Amino acid sequence: MKRESRFFSYAILLVCALFVLIPVAWAISTSLKDVSEATAYPPRWIPAAPTLDNYSFVIQSEKLRRYFQNSFEVIFITIAVSLLLGVPAAYAVERGKFRGKEGMMKALLATKMLAGVAIIVPLYLVISRIGAYDTRTALIAVYAATVLPTVVWLLRGFVARVPKELEEAAEVDGCSPFGSFLRVTLPLLRTGIVAAAVFIFVTIWNDFLIAYSLVQAETNRTIQIGIYFFVSDTGVQWGRMMAAVLVSSVPVLSIYALLQRSFIQGMGGGAVKE
Repeated sequence: MKRESRFFSYAILLVCALFVLIPVAWAISTSLKDVSEATAYPPRWIPAAPTLDNYSFVIQSEKLRRYFQNSFEVIFITIAVSLLLGVPAAYAVERGKFRGKEGMMKALLATKMLAGVAIIVPLYLVISRIGAYDTRTALIAVYAATVLPTVVWLLRGFVARVPKELEEAAEVDGCSPFGSFLRVTLPLLRTGIVAAAVFIFVTIWNDFLIAYSLVQAETNRTIQIGIYFFVSDTGVQWGRMMAAVLVSSVPVLSIYALLQRSFIQGMGGGAVKE
């Protein structure tokens, strides 16, 4: 029975892997085709004359380099702002005692249940009326507000795992409450902070709706919006688009490869509140 169960589990995993990998394989194949072959019918999996011209265009394009730079700037500033607000907030919620704390946390979590498309119009109107439309500052503010509830909930679980006795011992030795937090608790939240940073990075890097709705100027576009403009009135530049998509996936894959263990430990550890 165990052997049959294991076979069934592997079969399901194989189907799921194929479901994920086949589109990636097709994207790689298309990125190696010229214009005529990319639009040929019937389509061919293996290019007759593979070319790296699409990748050369993507790497040498000044516009795409600018889009990458904009994405990194928005992401890193958002990470800094979100952690600067989220870490103290998580500590205050977990260690503090005040009326309505749990209700506030539930309301904070409830904001994540709203579909992004449901709030994009009022969000656009607010950003426009305060004069921040088409600026990276608007993107940073909206992204920080979007990820902050998850960051607070995630880090709250890590704060709960830090024994209060460590902070009390530091205060007995002369530390202020803020000093004990800074010197004792904060270093022990390192894994959770890494997990939160990776979560923020991936969330913003893969976003299209918010960036497309709040930014239009070419100088402020992020990479996902830049890729979209390979779709033009004259057709879709499939080869260049697939090359840009694959190149844009490198930062996310690199982050996961470097911080995979910390991210998994962080997401798992933050989910449990002792």
